[in-house]
Amino acid sequence: MSSTLLIKNYCTAPHRFRVTSKFKSLRFDGPADSVLITAGSSKLIAAWFNAGGLNARVYRGKVDVKCLDCREERGCTQDYGEVTIEMNVIKSPRPAGPAREGASANPNDFDRLIRRVRYDCQKN
Repeated sequence: MSSTLLIKNYCTAPHRFRVTSKFKSLRFDGPADSVLITAGSSKLIAAWFNAGGLNARVYRGKVDVKCLDCREERGCTQDYGEVTIEMNVIKSPRPAGPAREGASANPNDFDRLIRRVRYDCQKN
């Protein structure tokens, strides 16, 4: 499943942001180690969740957004932000009646539902 992460630069100068996560089922589409965002604008970063092999339950993790050069701009207080993410893995509903030929009735087949994440890296 895919989602997006919105990072906003509230400062008056362009800045570089690093986006990281230790959430093993999350990866970013494209480089996220130095994302340049012009002054007063924002950028969407595509994120992908992989729930393969996971049991049905809620998984939580964090995404860290750090401004790499905000301290160089006088008056810029935007430095670090953190967002909690949640991935809800649920079992597929069982079909009513006998399983059709070619259809899987395996209770370990899961639909992966991902709560969309949206984040503004705001001033602290």
